[in-house]
Amino acid sequence: MTEPASTMWIRAFVMCDDVRLEVGGTMTLVGVFADRIVLGAASSELAADSDVVLPRVAIYSVVAGLTGADELVFRLTLDGEPLSTGTEAHDPGFDEHRLISFVGPIKLPATGGRLALEVSAATRRAAVEHRVAFEHAAA
Repeated sequence: MTEPASTMWIRAFVMCDDVRLEVGGTMTLVGVFADRIVLGAASSELAADSDVVLPRVAIYSVVAGLTGADELVFRLTLDGEPLSTGTEAHDPGFDEHRLISFVGPIKLPATGGRLALEVSAATRRAAVEHRVAFEHAAA
């Protein structure tokens, strides 16, 4: 399906442990998280109702519909609080832009959290949300 040229959208939004840039321009996403993260069995050190601290998280996104835009403005939030914001130059001859953010440590409530990405370029805007929940493995 082809989107209209005036529309911008987020084609990918992946939370993982690391993003590695490889020879030849490819990328390796390491430790990709789903919407439910399984933690070790609850113990006295990590009670089931304790907040969860992730030492570092990588967010890999692909934004499409950018032909003609020369700059991308982004805002990455966790439960509405900013994690990463900024601008990146974009080649107006290309439709897509890969956006990679490394953040951490991040503290998520035991009930989970909501990661969100908002991007804009010229008069176009797009947003996506990723909810994260936790469960403990059986003891």
